[in-house]
Amino acid sequence: MSSCGFFRHHSDPNYGASPDGFTEAFLVEVKTRAENAEAPLENVTGSHVIQTNFQMCCTGGEITFLQSYLPEKKCSNFFFIKRNNLLIDVMKEITDHILKHEVVTEWHHEENSHLTRLGKQLLGNVPNFDSLRNFRSWVNCMAKQVQKVVFR
Repeated sequence: MSSCGFFRHHSDPNYGASPDGFTEAFLVEVKTRAENAEAPLENVTGSHVIQTNFQMCCTGGEITFLQSYLPEKKCSNFFFIKRNNLLIDVMKEITDHILKHEVVTEWHHEENSHLTRLGKQLLGNVPNFDSLRNFRSWVNCMAKQVQKVVFR
């Protein structure tokens, strides 16, 4: 495994990522738990799913192993996160509108009920925290499906 630097998005200089490590087969993202935490994370959050997917988008990766590490006890949990191109497309579309402060005039994502409701909420508006509730719900549902892995 190699430590990383900064990877720019292949077609948009507004985006970049810096995973903690990479190989030709996968990326690594390490989350160190706060001092006095009882244990490493037992589950990932929607924020972890978003961060690792943007990292995969910027590096061309397909898989990330997220490690939750508790230094005081020298123990970790690992999670397998697979690239989700639909999530990346939706995240980038929303973020582009936020960065440019542009109103959403078209929405082409009807792949599930969260995205259908999200589109109805966003159309005619610049995305903001309140209007992204359905997006957060969708990503949090994805996070619940991320599996913990054990290396033997």
